[in-house]
Amino acid sequence: MRSLFGIVVEGETEKRYFGMEYFHEPSVKVMVNPGKPNDPPALARAADALIEELKRGGELRSGDQIWVVLDADDWADAQLEEVFRWSQERREKGDRGVGLCIPQFEYWLLLHFEDGRGVGTKAEVLHRLERYLPGYRKNVPLFFTEEDIKAAVGRARARVPEEFCTLADLDAAIGRGTASTTVHFLVERMVQSLTDARALPQ
Repeated sequence: MRSLFGIVVEGETEKRYFGMEYFHEPSVKVMVNPGKPNDPPALARAADALIEELKRGGELRSGDQIWVVLDADDWADAQLEEVFRWSQERREKGDRGVGLCIPQFEYWLLLHFEDGRGVGTKAEVLHRLERYLPGYRKNVPLFFTEEDIKAAVGRARARVPEEFCTLADLDAAIGRGTASTTVHFLVERMVQSLTDARALPQ
């Protein structure tokens, strides 16, 4: 049975990433639904709306995943915590998650090339990313191989080895002084689902 991943994002870069060729698979449905406005509470509401839409269409099944992917940016802690609370409403089911990027999603892109050591600010992340994607702009098409994606997951996991229930837990464990992300927990699930689906007889 195919797995569905409903992903609510705040920007075009995230939308293009999850719309890459690698994630296109008939047995795995990736849905990207940008919430507007794009503050964290609005993204959580958009995720709830997506869940209801999928339920009405009979598309949401046990084991499917709904995630919010967002940047830390300059959002207040209380706003970010609201997204973590949303994900924890069904903690026992494990079918919701938060892909938080500190400081921004481009750090996750950087991890496809290197471990991102020593970067912390947006400017530092973008400067380092330019080494690998010269002239990088947010509207450029993205392409990564399965090996690139798995390498990024491994590098992210080395920095953030476990999922956190709250922003406070994340702060206590690794802090926000340098770049980090939890997007790899989503991508790891997607890679596994794709691998399983592609192993089935056609």
